[in-house]
Amino acid sequence: MLVTGEGSEYVRGRTAVLQVASRLCQNGSGYVADPRRVLQTRDTALLLGGSVIHVARRGPDGAWRFAISVFDI
Repeated sequence: MLVTGEGSEYVRGRTAVLQVASRLCQNGSGYVADPRRVLQTRDTALLLGGSVIHVARRGPDGAWRFAISVFDI
């Protein structure tokens, strides 16, 4: 799931999220992960930044993947 702005754009699913994220980058809205606080329990983490909130899950391969991302850019 990806939410941008003030909830004006909301998409679910890998393909839709990739399309919106790609469009944001093409329009000059870059994104650099800059979590200011990370709260983790087992394989789930909440990442809080200046204008972003993420929920991430660690997969069986050990890699972290965003499950939910909310951007206010």
